[in-house]
Amino acid sequence: MMTPEELKRRLNSMVVIVMTPFDKNDEVDYGGLKSNVEGLVSALRGKDAALVASGSNSEFYALTEEERRHVIRTVVETVNGRLPVLAGTMEAGTKKTIEWSKYAESVGADGLLVVAPYYHVPSEEGMYAHYARLAESVSIGIMVYNNPQVTGSWIRPQLMARLAEIGNIIADKETTTIIQNQLQMLKSIDPAKMTILCGAGELMFSYLSLAGSPGYIATPMANFAPGFFYGFLQAARQNDFKEMSTLVNKIEFLTSFIGRLTAAHGHTGAHAAPYTGGHWSIPVTKAGMNLAGMCGGRVRLPLIDLNEAETRELRSIMVQMGVL
Repeated sequence: MMTPEELKRRLNSMVVIVMTPFDKNDEVDYGGLKSNVEGLVSALRGKDAALVASGSNSEFYALTEEERRHVIRTVVETVNGRLPVLAGTMEAGTKKTIEWSKYAESVGADGLLVVAPYYHVPSEEGMYAHYARLAESVSIGIMVYNNPQVTGSWIRPQLMARLAEIGNIIADKETTTIIQNQLQMLKSIDPAKMTILCGAGELMFSYLSLAGSPGYIATPMANFAPGFFYGFLQAARQNDFKEMSTLVNKIEFLTSFIGRLTAAHGHTGAHAAPYTGGHWSIPVTKAGMNLAGMCGGRVRLPLIDLNEAETRELRSIMVQMGVL
């Protein structure tokens, strides 16, 4: 396992949330999971990259406790130190979050990805105490997952600065879709104490990289095209704006497709953003993995899979992008 300081340095990178494949019987395909992880490690080893098991796009909420433990352990053991591995250990309450975090530490995860408490939105002191108590309970590094679209709360820069003073709270997956708030967080936090990663995907990162963002959490489609999505980090580091523009234009094929899916199927989210509505990026990713010869499998309810016509359209898009 890495020290929190080493993990913080390694998170100046692209972070990929590992999907959890479910077979036709709605069971976790652990063999497929291992194969997928090996593919990601092969594509990203030697690059500035990290993996997350049991994240939001991993459908952690749809797993039984036994499955979730097995998924975390499988990813950690398969990677075997070749890339940093964080485990998503979020729960709505502090006690359960600590229990999951201790488990992840016990099986060798290098760090934790922990979304802010959801359902009941805490006060600032409650939010601080949640993360402080967690940090006291483990010795590995913690990445705060600041996602107002999911949790209904936003940890503001002043509070994030307090959390950054805690030794093993070393990063923030900043997922607000308001670019001014992203910039405020990036510029307000001492990078020596906390790494602020763009958690809102490649399009937001293409802007934030101009302001010094050191890395980003990839959209889940990076599971089937890790090289393509790593290109955003490479272009940013080389100040290659022409290449960044090319990549942004190519990824628009996917984002537009997801928007069309949302419009066609409708969604029940209170936030009407077409890209996030219904979280269609998850079934799109799994279908894309299947098309690419990986073990994407199916999604679990309440999400639904692409139909045959939608899968054919996705295949055409992947060909246009040059990833199939």
